[in-house]
Amino acid sequence: MMKIKTYDVYFYFGVYVPNPFMKASKVVEVEIEENSTEKDIILKALGKIGAYPKTYAANVIERK
Repeated sequence: MMKIKTYDVYFYFGVYVPNPFMKASKVVEVEIEENSTEKDIILKALGKIGAYPKTYAANVIERK
């Protein structure tokens, strides 16, 4: 049985590196298996919002 973890993914569209003072363009909550990579988490979040932009930055934070 796989453990499920919850992550918050913060997206910043139109930039490659977010400025610390920027507000996130979109915040998505993702539930995914514990052994998933950061790329898997970001892809699932992009699928949830239905967008695959060319230019974006993302931060993944695990919920406690």
